[in-house]
Formats: sequence, C-alpha cells, structure tokens
Amino acid sequence: KKVVFECDKPNDKILIDNLIKILSIDPRPSYHDDGREYGMTFGGFNIKFTVTENTLTVHKIEEN
Repeated sequence: KKVVFECDKPNDKILIDNLIKILSIDPRPSYHDDGREYGMTFGGFNIKFTVTENTLTVHKIEEN
C-alpha cells in the first residue's frame, strides 16, 4: 500500500522509514474493510490511520 502522512512526523528518519515499511504491508486484520480508523503502537508512539483502496493515510502520531 501507498503510505501518506496527514500529520507531523517525528524527526527520527529510521523510525519513520521502519514505520512506512510496516504500514505498507497493511497491518489491519484481514477481515476488515476500508473506512474505519485503526490504531497501533510503534517505537513509543501511538499511530492512527485509515485505509482507502490502495492508500494508507496516517492521521495522528502521538508519543506514548
């Protein structure tokens, strides 16, 4: 999936590169469809995102 950020990103390039790798394989449960907001923790941050067709959009990144 294509990953798009609609929020500010942390300045840690390695963290963002690894986050993009994980998000690009679509970490949602396989039985879920597009449209709802999902959340996950990664690298000390809470990540909120949605998926529409082939695009995963990150809406919020907050420190834990």
